[in-house]
Amino acid sequence: QQALAQCKQWIADNLKKNVKLVEVSSTVKAAEMVAKGMCMCHANEATSHGECDKCGIGAAVCSRAGADGVGLVLVREDIQDNRSNQTRFFVITASSPSARPVHALDSSPARTVLSFIVDDRAGMASLADILCILVQHGVKVRRMHTRARRSIQWAMTYVAEVEAEDNHVALAVADAKT
Repeated sequence: QQALAQCKQWIADNLKKNVKLVEVSSTVKAAEMVAKGMCMCHANEATSHGECDKCGIGAAVCSRAGADGVGLVLVREDIQDNRSNQTRFFVITASSPSARPVHALDSSPARTVLSFIVDDRAGMASLADILCILVQHGVKVRRMHTRARRSIQWAMTYVAEVEAEDNHVALAVADAKT
């Protein structure tokens, strides 16, 4: 749904008006369906092209990596309406942030996403304490989002994108837990 919305103008300008747009759960799923020759008219069914008299040739809006991953030919790149649009991807692990699962392509510090809950009854000092711990360990906060917790009165969930060497993040997290 989001991929089609981000390319709405390009689609309107470049595709025939009778092209049926089908929303699926992800761009990867769309690419897999096209690669397998699945009927896009019946996106939630395992129907192949030729089994449906309404279905034509399928195409997917996806990344270059998504197309390459399933053996599709990239027809057009950069079809997003807003040229500054960026989709961010993360490698997520439930294990300790001290073990980097992938090798960085450059020498820049790793970015890590931290999520933590602060009880707002303690005031902003609790958030300030956590931020001070991060700074003390050389961890830079690049972005931060907040959301009120519905299940816990006065508690806030913070999601912070931080940048530092992995061991610095692990030490800061350990320090914040105490």
